[in-house]
Amino acid sequence: MTAPILALLLLLAPLPAAAEIVLPTGFSAQVYVTGEGFDSDSTRAARGIPSTPTMAFDATGALYLARSGRRYAGGEQVDLWPLYRIPPGGARVTPETERRFLHGPPLINPQVAGTRRGKDLLVTTFDRERKIGALYRLADGRAELLAGGTPPRGTPALFQQAEGAAVDAGGNVYVADRAQNVVVRLDGDGQILDRRYLAVTRPRLLATDDRGQVWVASDGTVDSPAWRAVSTPAAAIFNLQGNLLALREDAGRHNAVDKVLGWGFLENKLPFDSHILLVSGRASFEIVQKALAARIPIIAAVSAPSSLAVEFAQESIQTLIGFLRDRRMNIYANAQRVAFHAAAEARR
Repeated sequence: MTAPILALLLLLAPLPAAAEIVLPTGFSAQVYVTGEGFDSDSTRAARGIPSTPTMAFDATGALYLARSGRRYAGGEQVDLWPLYRIPPGGARVTPETERRFLHGPPLINPQVAGTRRGKDLLVTTFDRERKIGALYRLADGRAELLAGGTPPRGTPALFQQAEGAAVDAGGNVYVADRAQNVVVRLDGDGQILDRRYLAVTRPRLLATDDRGQVWVASDGTVDSPAWRAVSTPAAAIFNLQGNLLALREDAGRHNAVDKVLGWGFLENKLPFDSHILLVSGRASFEIVQKALAARIPIIAAVSAPSSLAVEFAQESIQTLIGFLRDRRMNIYANAQRVAFHAAAEARR
């Protein structure tokens, strides 16, 4: 007898499921949720609702979807994402119909962790740059903070990167903190029972069984190549002769820019009208705007600038450089400030 399986093909419009996944013998698949028109980048020709890596069903058969992780929309980084509630039977979601499927407020890096008593939806969130996580309980679309969040001054945060969560038969809640390498145990009201119930390297997903066992999925020491390549974000100020004047680091690149500009203010070096700002990572609109406030004429980034940053630099007559690596770069705005000198070997 064929056993049905519901496959969530979230990126493409309905197509034969066999073209998307390979099923074990005896299983079949059908498209349950799909969409069209959410991708603003025409070069990818992608169709479908935004990717949704976590999901859960409630007792009525409604499906909850959440999207987490940093993405880029219109060239700007986005961490704030909605939750979706899909009624039994599935749905087709488009930008025009999306509103009817939204559930609760948008949250920072939300992850659907599961349901409690078949009704309350547990959702974890975390702010990547502030290193603060939280566990929310959603009932009837209203979000209630269950644990974590911004702590009192001088008190360490309970969660730094809350991800997976699970509930046991007794109503206790377990939350995986990927940044602190622990699983935290709470009671049903969110009170702490054990801050280090389990120590495990980079836990991500949790589940409980009817015997009271807690199952943990973790990344261990495995990272993607892109993650391994990333170091602490930094910003630096150079003069036009290429001399480094100040270098500052921070968990967030915007904060690193604030620090280096703050150094200039405290040392009475402003304005930086004959200087270069160099940032690791991407050059966002906000970074270019801050550079203009400090009268910096040239901004260079190791990675790509956002589209809004390019537009702003063009209008403010700032030179904007991206992908500055080795002896290569791309100039996105006002190249007139950049002079190219051929190497001696190239002139021979």
